[in-house]
Amino acid sequence: MKKNILFVSALKLELDVIKEQISQYSEKDFCFKFLLTGVGNYNVIYTLQDYLTKNEIDFVVNIWVCGVKKETNKKLFQVYRIKNLANEKEALVPIYFQLGELISLGSSEKILTNQENTWEEFVDMESFWIDFVCSKKKIPYIILKIPFDTISEASKKVDISELKQVMQSFDVSQLISDLQKFFYFLPMEKSFEKYKKHFSLTFAETEILKKNYYKFQAFHIDFEAFFEENKMKTKKEFLQLMENTKDE
Repeated sequence: MKKNILFVSALKLELDVIKEQISQYSEKDFCFKFLLTGVGNYNVIYTLQDYLTKNEIDFVVNIWVCGVKKETNKKLFQVYRIKNLANEKEALVPIYFQLGELISLGSSEKILTNQENTWEEFVDMESFWIDFVCSKKKIPYIILKIPFDTISEASKKVDISELKQVMQSFDVSQLISDLQKFFYFLPMEKSFEKYKKHFSLTFAETEILKKNYYKFQAFHIDFEAFFEENKMKTKKEFLQLMENTKDE
């Protein structure tokens, strides 16, 4: 049975470029679908939530441009961590496969025109909520961004021709190849029973452990080694230590 792959973009032009590139491939493994969310976090929350509720989707590919503090090459990167600039909450994006450099992204509730309003090098308005909705729906996803405009008053204006050119640099063939490998070698769901039993974790405590386990995965930290080294601590100490462990 074909897997349903959903491409999600904010602007029609972004989505049109992806559709054009995908149309060049005859795929027996996948059925490609496309969703235009519009710009802004509330649009994303409503549109994506509504679509995933009504449609069977196996993987979400979120791709569009983002803002950057200083001029840089417009090279696609992959988001592994998102920091909500409004409340400083942090989300870790699962890394099922890697298409670009892993980078942390700031997510804003409004268009940023002042660089002092973000401590992250890159920023958009939607990623935090893509992560939120897909995580709630338990659907695997990847967030890909291409730096486009420098954070300034000019951020309110978009050069359509340049945007199209930037989006055309996306390598769809590599994505399809990685998706095939992902579904062919789809890993079994991680069992947390061993840790739950060892520390006598409640349901809520187990969910905290799961969240931090996937943080370790994103940071490429060996969780088993961490567990063996700290398993004699109390569960409160262990969970707190997990929470406070950061990437180098």
